[in-house]
Amino acid sequence: MISNVMFWTGVIAWVITSFVGLLVMADTAIDWLVRSLWTKREFLMFVAYRLRKRSRRNFTP
Repeated sequence: MISNVMFWTGVIAWVITSFVGLLVMADTAIDWLVRSLWTKREFLMFVAYRLRKRSRRNFTP
Protein backbone atom coordinates (compact mmCIF):
# COMPACT_ATOMS: atom_id res chain seq x y z
CA MET A 1 0.00 0.00 0.00
CA ILE A 2 2.62 2.56 1.03
CA SER A 3 4.85 1.59 -1.90
CA ASN A 4 1.92 2.27 -4.25
CA VAL A 5 1.44 5.71 -2.72
CA MET A 6 5.16 6.47 -2.99
CA PHE A 7 5.26 5.28 -6.61
CA TRP A 8 2.30 7.40 -7.74
CA THR A 9 3.53 10.41 -5.79
CA GLY A 10 6.81 10.12 -7.68
CA VAL A 11 5.03 9.78 -11.01
CA ILE A 12 2.91 12.86 -10.31
CA ALA A 13 5.99 14.82 -9.24
CA TRP A 14 7.81 13.91 -12.46
CA VAL A 15 4.79 14.87 -14.59
CA ILE A 16 4.46 18.25 -12.88
CA THR A 17 8.20 18.90 -13.12
CA SER A 18 8.29 18.00 -16.81
CA PHE A 19 5.25 20.20 -17.53
CA VAL A 20 6.87 23.18 -15.81
CA GLY A 21 10.11 22.46 -17.69
CA LEU A 22 8.26 22.42 -21.01
CA LEU A 23 6.60 25.74 -20.19
CA VAL A 24 9.97 27.29 -19.32
CA MET A 25 11.54 25.94 -22.52
CA ALA A 26 8.67 27.24 -24.65
CA ASP A 27 8.86 30.66 -23.01
CA THR A 28 12.61 30.82 -23.56
CA ALA A 29 12.25 29.74 -27.20
CA ILE A 30 9.53 32.31 -27.92
CA ASP A 31 11.55 35.03 -26.20
CA TRP A 32 14.65 34.15 -28.26
CA LEU A 33 12.59 34.05 -31.46
CA VAL A 34 11.05 37.45 -30.85
CA ARG A 35 14.39 39.03 -29.95
CA SER A 36 16.28 37.52 -32.88
CA LEU A 37 13.73 37.98 -35.66
CA TRP A 38 11.82 41.10 -34.65
CA THR A 39 12.22 44.04 -32.40
CA LYS A 40 9.62 44.33 -29.66
CA ARG A 41 7.88 47.17 -31.52
CA GLU A 42 7.61 45.14 -34.75
CA PHE A 43 6.27 42.16 -32.84
CA LEU A 44 3.63 44.25 -31.07
CA MET A 45 2.62 45.83 -34.38
CA PHE A 46 2.26 42.35 -35.90
CA VAL A 47 0.09 41.16 -33.01
CA ALA A 48 -2.07 44.30 -33.16
CA TYR A 49 -2.52 43.86 -36.93
CA ARG A 50 -3.58 40.22 -36.52
CA LEU A 51 -6.03 41.09 -33.74
CA ARG A 52 -7.58 43.89 -35.80
CA LYS A 53 -7.87 41.60 -38.81
CA ARG A 54 -9.49 38.87 -36.69
CA SER A 55 -11.96 41.27 -35.07
CA ARG A 56 -13.04 42.62 -38.47
CA ARG A 57 -13.55 39.12 -39.83
CA ASN A 58 -15.67 38.01 -36.85
CA PHE A 59 -17.79 41.16 -36.82
CA THR A 60 -21.30 40.56 -38.18
CA PRO A 61 -23.69 43.53 -38.06
